[in-house]
Amino acid sequence: MSEAMLPLLVGFVMAFGGVYLIYRAVLNLAKARDVKFWPVAPGTITKLALEGLGPKIIGASGLYEYKRYIVSLLYTYQVDGASYTGDQFFFGSDITVTQDVEKICAQFKQGDDVSVYYNTADPAESVLLRENPLKKHGDLWGGVVVTLVGAALAVMNFPG
Repeated sequence: MSEAMLPLLVGFVMAFGGVYLIYRAVLNLAKARDVKFWPVAPGTITKLALEGLGPKIIGASGLYEYKRYIVSLLYTYQVDGASYTGDQFFFGSDITVTQDVEKICAQFKQGDDVSVYYNTADPAESVLLRENPLKKHGDLWGGVVVTLVGAALAVMNFPG
């Protein structure tokens, strides 16, 4: 393969990767819609921890020293006598931005008793919130941007 074809190949890979991201986002949106009809089971949060991503904010101290976080969540619940473990607040993007982490984590503490919404067809699939309170769809918009940039790169470098 010639070096001139590399941008074309990268464009195609980005475009198809973006389409995959959009596909995953649409699946999450469909699941989020379905959660409204799922039954509830009592559960308990067994782990709720924050891990900072990237460098610390200069001069910051305490709980929120980073601009971005990943939230590690585990909760247990039972359906028809079988025990399950879940790890999602809601369907959609991961929560990483500090303000979003604060907003979601303010609602829950490790050891709390919670309502767990589970899929009757697959009780291992569950969430703690019926809808995304952040109203953000970063996975969908990220997929759109990656698809458009990849398609533009491919079109601009298409031979002929």
